[in-house]
Amino acid sequence: MHLQPQATDDGRGDVHNLKFSDDTFSLVVSRCSLLCWNDKVKAFSEMYRVLRPRGIGFVGMGSGKYLSRSERKRVLSALDELRERGHADKEWLKDLPSTDYLCYIVMKAGVTDYRILRYPDGVWVEMRKSLPQADIRRRRSQHACPNAVPRSSPPGGGSG
Repeated sequence: MHLQPQATDDGRGDVHNLKFSDDTFSLVVSRCSLLCWNDKVKAFSEMYRVLRPRGIGFVGMGSGKYLSRSERKRVLSALDELRERGHADKEWLKDLPSTDYLCYIVMKAGVTDYRILRYPDGVWVEMRKSLPQADIRRRRSQHACPNAVPRSSPPGGGSG
């Protein structure tokens, strides 16, 4: 894959006020930062704003579905060991945000196409940005069959 120099910007900045234009990225990922955000609704809103139509965003913490079973087992075992040693008060070891809470935040941010993915060691929000309705109508009309003739009678030519 060849990346343009401007596409390699590391994107550091304030999640509450992203420095990018609307509809900039096809993929937005934020891992393990959710607990640090002051205004979670604003942060989700900003990430959604910079997401292109047909783009996808992932926000969450934990390993998600991309670890092998053996690696996930190892991670969960290490977390259990930390809890047993008395480190359960650490912010990143506390209970993860509830599904209801995340749904509320994401909906309040204006995201309409999303799902919450829960795993034993984490939770992820997957959000997708749809095409604007005007683009959908235009694409449908561009792909309509130019030789299509509307049916005025039932298939087979019968009268009913």
